Formats: sequence, structure tokens, C-alpha cells
Amino acid sequence: MKKRLIVLFLLVCTMVLFAGNKTYENISNFSVSPEEVSDLAVISFYCNNDVHLTIEVINQEGLVVTTIASNIFTVGDYTFEWDRTDFSGNLLQNGSYTVQVKENKRFVTKRKTLILK
Repeated sequence: MKKRLIVLFLLVCTMVLFAGNKTYENISNFSVSPEEVSDLAVISFYCNNDVHLTIEVINQEGLVVTTIASNIFTVGDYTFEWDRTDFSGNLLQNGSYTVQVKENKRFVTKRKTLILK
């Protein structure tokens, strides 16, 4: 019985040790520039794993005004340009907006706020 407990303990310790090395963060280097947008905003990030992501722009009321992309992304660098327009192609009013990248299965969100001028 003691040998089984020791083996089980070692197995659990090994699993915890290896799990510590795994990258659970699917998105890194997320940026939106410039912070004050007069023409185009550039959204970029690195995707560490294959994952379904949705990139949205949200107004001050918390409403999604446009979806920039919603797709399965593979490992690599991604860059998108946003031209300040909503779902219908209308130019958005000046103000504060949030760009968010959501991982649909894990409900992890990355957000950056920008100002339209």
C-alpha cells in the first residue's frame, strides 16, 4: 500500500511539474496602436496555440459595434487594420472604444482601450 501511495505521489508531482511548463496563454503581445486614432487602428498579437478567437470593438455602453475577425487562428503573428467603421460601414463618432480579443472556449479576454479623434 505504501509503495502505491509513493508512486501515486511521484506521478502527481511529475504532472504538476510538467504542467508548469505548458503555455496556457493562447494570445501574447496583444497591442492596439495608436491609442488616439484619427484614421486606422492597427491590432496585432501572437497566437501561441490553435484557437478560436473573436476580435470585437465595443463602445462606452458595452455594445459590440463591429467584429473585426472571428475564426480559428493557428500559431503565428497576426495584424489587422480597423478603419473606425461599424457593422454597416458607418464611420463611428469620436469617443472611447475597447478592442477585445476573446477565446471562445475559455472565456479569456484581452482588452485595450483607444480613443477615436
